[in-house]
Amino acid sequence: MTKELKGYGREFIAETLYFGGGTPSLMPLEYVKQFIEISRKRYSLNNNAEITLECNPENLRGIDFKILSDIGINRLSIGIQRADKSMLSLLGRSEFSFEIVSNFIKELRKYKFSLSIDFIYGIQGDSVKKSGSELRNIISAIDPEHISLYALELKPGTLFYSKYSDDSLPDDEGFSKIYHGLRKILSDSGYYQYEISNFCKNNEYSRHNMKYFDNEEYIGIGPSAWSYKDRIRYSNISDIEKYIDSIVKGHRKYDFFEKIYREKRLSETIMMKFRKNQGVELSILNEFNDKELKDWNEIKNKLIKQNILIEDKSCIRINPEYFFVSNSIISELISVF
Repeated sequence: MTKELKGYGREFIAETLYFGGGTPSLMPLEYVKQFIEISRKRYSLNNNAEITLECNPENLRGIDFKILSDIGINRLSIGIQRADKSMLSLLGRSEFSFEIVSNFIKELRKYKFSLSIDFIYGIQGDSVKKSGSELRNIISAIDPEHISLYALELKPGTLFYSKYSDDSLPDDEGFSKIYHGLRKILSDSGYYQYEISNFCKNNEYSRHNMKYFDNEEYIGIGPSAWSYKDRIRYSNISDIEKYIDSIVKGHRKYDFFEKIYREKRLSETIMMKFRKNQGVELSILNEFNDKELKDWNEIKNKLIKQNILIEDKSCIRINPEYFFVSNSIISELISVF
């Protein structure tokens, strides 16, 4: 992986570094240090860069956080998910104790990490009252700078898909009520919603994820890692042995490789930027042709009249009250391409 990391041209300037996917906190810290040092030397990653490490709560005890801090990690993303034991059990995490983990997190706070946590809603038997109570408890106990809200999804081939049915989860209206109830709790607790699923305090938004929301370039390192560079999107081969062989021999292999042309680039940029609270800059309309602009204005004006979109002098954005159904709104808008 360090060989792959060194393989990109020095013209690529890195502003963030994210150790994620799987359980990177189990990786020997010497490897983490090597990655950071290579990124600093080769890609101009500076001392103010955001460097994040994903951690499972169950693995926190085995991590030397002083060393992590010393080598440059300044942000931790911890998959808390829920606080109540019954809800954690439904998520397959019956061995996880939020009380124990929260006490441990209080101890590691002395190393000045910015803390991000995930919270999952829409579990079997969930409600605004139940999820709201747990979210308040988490905020009270560990006061994270950043919180991501994710709705539980049942995908074919996963454990949850075989274990639960759609009928056992809240319906669309139930999901929407929980989502907006949690949004209010976060707002009342001093969190700013900068994206559909993401909230922060003290301007501690995820600078790394903002690269995705702004459809900017990024490189991914390792098996199955995705990259977007020079208007090409690609993913490394997932087979570990084939991945190693391709890197060692200098013949990169991919599971996916696609050139992103104008229409798709515009569609993806609009789609991602509409996820942000600030929305899409109106300057992007300069790239539309006459027909696209005519169709866009017809759809946009209709949605503004319905109070679904809000437009000012520089941006157009989705009314936050319609965030939960944003996919259908965005799909209608990008149908102009």
